[in-house]
Amino acid sequence: MFSSILSTLGLSSKTATIGFWGPDVSEITTLVHALKTGEYKPTTQPSLHPFSETFTADKVSITAAVPSANEAMRRQFASHLATHDGIVYLINTTTSSSDADLAQAKTELSTLLSDPEFAATPILVLASSDVKEALGVQGALAERGDKVAFFTYSLAQEKLEGYPEGQYFNARISSPPSHTAPVLPSKVSSGS
Repeated sequence: MFSSILSTLGLSSKTATIGFWGPDVSEITTLVHALKTGEYKPTTQPSLHPFSETFTADKVSITAAVPSANEAMRRQFASHLATHDGIVYLINTTTSSSDADLAQAKTELSTLLSDPEFAATPILVLASSDVKEALGVQGALAERGDKVAFFTYSLAQEKLEGYPEGQYFNARISSPPSHTAPVLPSKVSSGS
């Protein structure tokens, strides 16, 4: 089914660099692992260094750029978000400290959705079902039209929800890229 969706969207033999962003780097790492392997393997210790993972979904080669949990490195990574072909913003209050993460997500999403630098960048927001209204971004989501989508999401072991629907996002990714994304090192070993 996935290959027919990609083919229908005209996404055969394309490449994309996607910047993953959100308050919980462990959750981002878990999602990228699930997308790459199809397996749920929760990550509790986020990397101190940004890294990238490359995987292929049928004939679409995706390089997922993942931020560091280190605040200084996160700021540096954030300054390069606009160079990616698309952004996946992830907030899951069911697995993280909801008050702090929700406040951070509200600020970051507001910036992403209102900053002209990201006006042409497709943004996929994956969030636990309880936070859409709390984020207060409905107006900004509507203004951005088809360049932004919001899907409920859960990587709980008993129920993977939302990320298959997010495949629509691939249709919004420019190819070939009109810019060069920063080169990130390969996945850092767990000892780093």
